[in-house]
Amino acid sequence: MDSTIKLNKEKYRFYIFENESSLTLLGTQETETMEWNRIIELFMNSVNTNKSSSNKEIDSLYHSGLKKLTIEIQSVVDLIQLQLKRIQNDMILEIENDHEGYMIQDILRDRIKQLQLFIIDFRYKLMIHLSTNH
Repeated sequence: MDSTIKLNKEKYRFYIFENESSLTLLGTQETETMEWNRIIELFMNSVNTNKSSSNKEIDSLYHSGLKKLTIEIQSVVDLIQLQLKRIQNDMILEIENDHEGYMIQDILRDRIKQLQLFIIDFRYKLMIHLSTNH
């Protein structure tokens, strides 16, 4: 019995679809993150004498967190684009046993899931903060 992982064109097409879908989703989330950043900047720059210094500090923390999130999203997007190039090259060369590429796809999939969970959690906390403190 052959225990090697064979990657055929159908599997590569699935990976391409998966990665392109992730790029679309992350692009949308990056745009949303920039919009949240703009909203936080408006709150930070508004002249509100009733705003406590702790609220200003929390706004600053969210602002900083959103910038870091944008950088992380871009980092994952760059990795996806590299993987897409690898997959497309493997398809052209008809490589069926790119075990490293297979493992990278799996690791990338996990990293995307973790980023998605972080984005959801971060946005939820941000919305609660904005709705209760502004």
